[in-house]
Amino acid sequence: MSAPPNPSARSASASFVPQDLVSVQCGSKLQIMLYPPVNETMSVQERCLAFQICKTSLTTAAVLPSIKLDVLGRQLNSSTTVEGTMQDFRSRFDDSWCTLAELSILSFHNSAGNVINDTTDAANPSILLPVQDGPLNQCRSADVRFVRVTNTLDMNQLITLDPPGTNTLRVSYYIELPQGTRAMTNAAGNAYNLTTYLGPDDLTTLDRDTITADILSHTLQTGPMNLVPGAFNLADCGTDTIEIAQEIEKKLFAIAWHQILRNVFS
Repeated sequence: MSAPPNPSARSASASFVPQDLVSVQCGSKLQIMLYPPVNETMSVQERCLAFQICKTSLTTAAVLPSIKLDVLGRQLNSSTTVEGTMQDFRSRFDDSWCTLAELSILSFHNSAGNVINDTTDAANPSILLPVQDGPLNQCRSADVRFVRVTNTLDMNQLITLDPPGTNTLRVSYYIELPQGTRAMTNAAGNAYNLTTYLGPDDLTTLDRDTITADILSHTLQTGPMNLVPGAFNLADCGTDTIEIAQEIEKKLFAIAWHQILRNVFS
């Protein structure tokens, strides 16, 4: 028969003397006071204290999400849980960013970045005019090179909090469309060459594999981008992927943060 529980031993294991806080570098400029890094010798109660101090200090710290995640993982000995949870949210977005059937098409743009107002169906501005011979106002415009979209992504499947809090990511960006040239005939029977996007009128009918093969593999686009002013003396606009990637990361972090804390505490 096993020995009965020892009340004094239980009391000893449940008590601890809190350690002094230590200064932890957060990025290049900020230092915050946190509990020493959690280790296997600490009691559950001491680990809970370390968690609460870390949570409170990092939630309000004015540093980049990547720094918060790194410090949280190191101090609580939970880097795998922290990064794994955040990666789940990133993967959810990565699976959706170019799936046009799940996006809202806002506008089409030319190589200069200007909106093209006369190249879509009058009843549905998300559907392009066809590429066809005849009157030019019934044919797709030249130089349809970019489509601007909004991604409204529900993250609820990754959140176990009750209530879940903010769980929808909303972000707008551009997808580049490949260009091709086709010999055409106008309403007067005169020949001309049309250089534009020659794909389907309705982009939302394309599945992910087709988008990858027929659009992304030609433009070499690997993620969302913004349009920026072109280099000096160039008519075409430029593209930027860094700023929009940072915006998306911040929004994903804002949605994921409390779920990350929940997973670490659990």
